[in-house]
Amino acid sequence: MSKRNLKQQPLWVRVVIMIFFALAIQLPPIFLIYARKENKLSWIGAYFVSFLVLLGLALWVSQQLGKSSKPMMTRQMKIDWVLGGWLAVFCAQFLFGTLNQLIYHQTQTANNQIIIKLMSHQSAIMYAMAFGAVVLSPITEELIFRRIFIDMFFDSSMLWWPTLISGLIFSAEHASTNPLSFLIYFAMGVILAFVYQKTRRLSCSIMIHGLNNLLAMSAIMLNFGI
Repeated sequence: MSKRNLKQQPLWVRVVIMIFFALAIQLPPIFLIYARKENKLSWIGAYFVSFLVLLGLALWVSQQLGKSSKPMMTRQMKIDWVLGGWLAVFCAQFLFGTLNQLIYHQTQTANNQIIIKLMSHQSAIMYAMAFGAVVLSPITEELIFRRIFIDMFFDSSMLWWPTLISGLIFSAEHASTNPLSFLIYFAMGVILAFVYQKTRRLSCSIMIHGLNNLLAMSAIMLNFGI
């Protein structure tokens, strides 16, 4: 599959590629569930190996899409996009999180509850989960849901359709139990996709995603007294 014709592959081929990644990204955390029961180090190793294999595959597919044209941006402009994007994510999460607490009496989304449950058993699992959430997940998920999805299905001149659909798929990948918890991840996905679309730099959306997860993981670990 050459770089020049990946976007020209039949629609069903591109859909299969996307479905594969959407399912595969759910695999690494499953290994940590087993790590709670037996052979802890082996399952933690499988967690990291699965992430790295998936990341390698995502990078390979990304390369087949070729290089996209990027607008000229100074370092300060990139920093502004990252900080502005993170602030937008923070505000959206605060708004929908507050409404979620008031209406559905949930202080944490179902996705965060799963993470907390995984991290509450052993320190090794906690640190593995934290590293994955702050480093591996942002890189891999931005490659899949921004770079691969948007550039494989849409023309670079399109903005809102790929941005909104990317947000929908991203939110569907995270556990939600009500419309507001779904909106928390939808808003985050839309903001990340918008930043990627406007800057055409995956590094910007990765940094926003990583910073958001870093703060979330820090809060969780502080609750555990780390």
